[in-house]
Amino acid sequence: MPVSVNWANLLTADRFETAGIWLLFTVVLMPINWALETLKWQGLMRVYGPLHFGRAFAAVLSGVTISLFTPNRIGEYGGRLLALDARLAWGAVISSLLGTWIQWAVLLVGGVAGMYHLALKRELTDPGQAALFGTAGMALAAVAMLVLFRIPVLAGLVQRLLRGKWRRRLLGKLLPLRHYSGRNIRLALWWAALRYVVYCTQYYLMLRFFGVHLPAGEAAAGIAAIFLAQTSLPLPPLAGLMARGELALWVWGAYSSDTAAILASAYGLFIINLSLPSLVGAWILLRLNLHKFWNNERKNVENSALDAAAADTDRL
Repeated sequence: MPVSVNWANLLTADRFETAGIWLLFTVVLMPINWALETLKWQGLMRVYGPLHFGRAFAAVLSGVTISLFTPNRIGEYGGRLLALDARLAWGAVISSLLGTWIQWAVLLVGGVAGMYHLALKRELTDPGQAALFGTAGMALAAVAMLVLFRIPVLAGLVQRLLRGKWRRRLLGKLLPLRHYSGRNIRLALWWAALRYVVYCTQYYLMLRFFGVHLPAGEAAAGIAAIFLAQTSLPLPPLAGLMARGELALWVWGAYSSDTAAILASAYGLFIINLSLPSLVGAWILLRLNLHKFWNNERKNVENSALDAAAADTDRL
């Protein structure tokens, strides 16, 4: 692995002139990436109540903001809750968890295929062990898919097993799960797969922008392996960011000795796809909190006026 990092020639006028189109396409794909995530989540939320796309998009970006400060982006769920009505809170959590499961299933299929290719290409293990790993990974993906399409059955089973106060408390929360049809899951898988393709394309475009030239097949396998690895590691935010760089150096170091370009591609994608949307999400959260604050202040003023009027009436 290269130990020296030369940052001098990364963002020059010549690079923007000759390769700037790749960066432009990456940025253009960013809102499409999050729009696909919104469509996936919005569809899963329908069993809990109608949710306008604009409101869902704002909630998703709010989740991005909170997720940057939590391990493995777990704060994404809380961020979405802050942008929705309280009556949709439970549905937001359940549908977000289900959406994460669906996206993970897609990541698993692509990641296992990518790791299998890298293992054979670099002779990291013998073909028999690589095939065993690939088979086990695909079997796990098949189980994940099977669970997704059996959610109503599983919800009914859990409902029958519940007893006493737990049954009364959770029954209302579990019943909507029985309305997830195969069509709901297939549509969510479609959005998740499209989002995965967009995200992989963005990474490839960033590599092209910074001059890391790879055959399309090798790039697809490496990107898929990196995404699966970095998604599966429950690391704190700073450690997770460092892991992105280490994974990128390990995968792409076999094709390029330009350490700065490899790291810039990985961190540049992080800035475009997460940091920039998080700024919009922060503005949304600030606006929502200010709106709630002024509503509370208005109610306090109205209550004070009513109390004063009642006191005047009593004196009369």
